[in-house]
Amino acid sequence: MSAFSTDSTQTATSTPLTGIWLTVVRGAWILITIISLATFALFLRYANGYLRQIGDWRRAALFMLGLSNTYYAGYYVTLMAIFVIIYVGVAVFIFWHKSDNRVALLISLAQVTFGVTGAISIHPAIMSNVFRNTTPLSILLLITSTLSNLFVLMSLLLFPDGRFVPDWTKWLAVIALIYSGSLLLRLNNLSPLLLSLLPVVFFGVGIYAQMYRFFRTASPTQRQQTRLMVHGLRISIPLILIVLYVIPQLVPLVRPPTIPAAALAYEMVGGLVFLSLLIVPLALMSSILRYHLWDSDAANNG
Repeated sequence: MSAFSTDSTQTATSTPLTGIWLTVVRGAWILITIISLATFALFLRYANGYLRQIGDWRRAALFMLGLSNTYYAGYYVTLMAIFVIIYVGVAVFIFWHKSDNRVALLISLAQVTFGVTGAISIHPAIMSNVFRNTTPLSILLLITSTLSNLFVLMSLLLFPDGRFVPDWTKWLAVIALIYSGSLLLRLNNLSPLLLSLLPVVFFGVGIYAQMYRFFRTASPTQRQQTRLMVHGLRISIPLILIVLYVIPQLVPLVRPPTIPAAALAYEMVGGLVFLSLLIVPLALMSSILRYHLWDSDAANNG
């Protein structure tokens, strides 16, 4: 049998949610979205105050560049707001039009939670400062970031048709679910190295699964529908890794506090580069509007 003989219309995602299950999942979506947006609102207020009073080498760099702390804070707050608005906007669009589709709901939740945690990650210092103490904000951030990691991984493993491809990735999903539950229940005794390494491994396997699906098993219709998002990930992820991690290791000039002004300017450029991840929600929007993603009739005609 050909690898292309099973299209997205012949999977569980073609059966829409109805009745009590539809009501439950919509309610869960609304609850998670409210928690995520409340987390971001609290964080944005915290970040604005923190960045206005930021010290260390950045204060000297701002003075050398002729910039104020107010401008510096406003710059990052604006980037964070743009990131969240686009991600959550696309999530609301998907929920409004496809809330009876299991995979669409999962993707929408991933957009909401990652929109918040991604925005929070734009500045390298704020997140670590929040987690120094146990506060309502740190607890909300833990919940949102854990859900985000889980939803993003599941989205990468199941998008666009709700099947685990390759098949063995379903066991990774089980491990990730247990890992996420242990984080939320504060039952995780893993070393700090493993705590930081496991999400990277999960995400890396998720990216591999999407590439494998796209090049090895996807139908022509699915390739057309997901082409923009897959190619967007191939551009944005390496770009972010190179700019934020590789170049600072190779070019001491941009590592703080060697030359504060150069390091700060590079850090602020890195914030703009992080916005390349906006390719993902915009590609999803294009796939839904132009290629009728999750539209059974369109898939049948493909």
